[in-house]
Amino acid sequence: MIRPGASGSATLLSVGTTKAERSGKPGMPKSQPGAKSELIAGIERAWDELQAFLERLTEEQLQAVQDPVGWTSKDHLTHLSSWEDSIAAPHPEMGGASSR
Repeated sequence: MIRPGASGSATLLSVGTTKAERSGKPGMPKSQPGAKSELIAGIERAWDELQAFLERLTEEQLQAVQDPVGWTSKDHLTHLSSWEDSIAAPHPEMGGASSR
C-alpha cells in the first residue's frame, strides 16, 4: 500500500495502562486521567494526516495494485473504513451508530 513519507508517517499511541492496570485490582495503578480523551485526540489527528495524504493521490495511484494479493490502495482504505465503523458502532463518542 502507498504510505505517507516522513511528514505523514504513522505514530504509535501509548495510553500508558494495561487491562490489568485499568481493572482497579489491588496493587495495580488505575488508568491515567485523560488517557481516553488523549487516545481519541490522537486517533483524530492520525485520520486528519491520512486524509491530507490521500488528497494528494491521483485516481491512478488509488487504483494501482499495491500488494501481492492484488489489493489496491482503494481496497485497503475501504477495508480500513469498514473496520473502523464496526469498532466505533457501540461508541457514541467516536461517532458510532448508537450516537445517531
